[in-house]
Amino acid sequence: MRKIIFVVIILFLSFLIFQSCSKKEKIKTENKEETKSESISYPDVPEPQKGKGNITGRILWNEKPAEDIEITMCQDFNMFTGCKGKEYKVNTNKDGFFIIQNADPGEYTLVIKVFKTNKYLYFATDFGLANKKYVVNDGETSKVGEQSIYKLDLKITSPKSEAVLKDSKLSLSWDAYTNSAYYKISLRPEKGDYIYFDRKIDDTKLLTDIDLVDCKYSLKVEAYNSNDVKIAESSEDLKFSVSNNNSSCQVDIISPKNKSTVSPNNVLIKWEKHPLAVKYIVYAASMKDGKCNVIVNFAEVSENEYLIDKPLEPGEYNFTISCKNKADKKIAESNMTFFTVK
Repeated sequence: MRKIIFVVIILFLSFLIFQSCSKKEKIKTENKEETKSESISYPDVPEPQKGKGNITGRILWNEKPAEDIEITMCQDFNMFTGCKGKEYKVNTNKDGFFIIQNADPGEYTLVIKVFKTNKYLYFATDFGLANKKYVVNDGETSKVGEQSIYKLDLKITSPKSEAVLKDSKLSLSWDAYTNSAYYKISLRPEKGDYIYFDRKIDDTKLLTDIDLVDCKYSLKVEAYNSNDVKIAESSEDLKFSVSNNNSSCQVDIISPKNKSTVSPNNVLIKWEKHPLAVKYIVYAASMKDGKCNVIVNFAEVSENEYLIDKPLEPGEYNFTISCKNKADKKIAESNMTFFTVK
């Protein structure tokens, strides 16, 4: 169970973000509002033993009960290392309900195995920055409502994984998914803004309508039913590269060079011009006593250089340069560059 790739943030609503992971480093995310538990007809649950508590809920896939789904309740869960401490395992019944009985009171994370695969989902909160905690209370049965899960078996057919492509416009395609009404695709470069983010498509193919720069890309496809419920997505973000000598998503730094030492006065940051840039964004900071001190706060310039005209104190500094095109999209950026002032 490994790293998070991306999270959609929705403010002012109490949304759950579903994150999936496998023992092969696969992570996905989904937003789904939790069903109010009081509207569900729960099965009868025996009173917990003295000093123990119960927890119950329901798992759905494609708006139908998901039977025989393994649920693990973890006392100590980490997205990188998985479950630790006390854990309780049960499977859903034919109506999609799970009941964990006589657990020690405390906070737990629910981890859901995606049918008969080695992939898992877990619920997250705080905009996906932390796993959601469910509380087991002494002498009580906690009800967590209905949770919709999705499969991770949608197949992308083009481009192929790890392909290196010469065309700047690409044909993206995937297999039709049973029960789907439409799809959403997200295409992002290694550096820069998303080309497409959750773009809705009724077909199973798309010809990109902009020129892609030389870069590494990730493609994700999701399938939704006619009620806008997510039912599947590609098992991992497919990776490919474009290399046609058109332009790059990389901004090359001229000075200061990485790990160089400079004088404190009139530090000139300079970089190679980007053929598609209409403006550049400069950020620079220092680290002192474990704190980040911003020196240049995303300043916009039209030329390919920036002069820090105030003297810099001795210490360690870093900076990045990004550029935007005519559509005000970030299309390229530099690696983080470090220098020292003595």
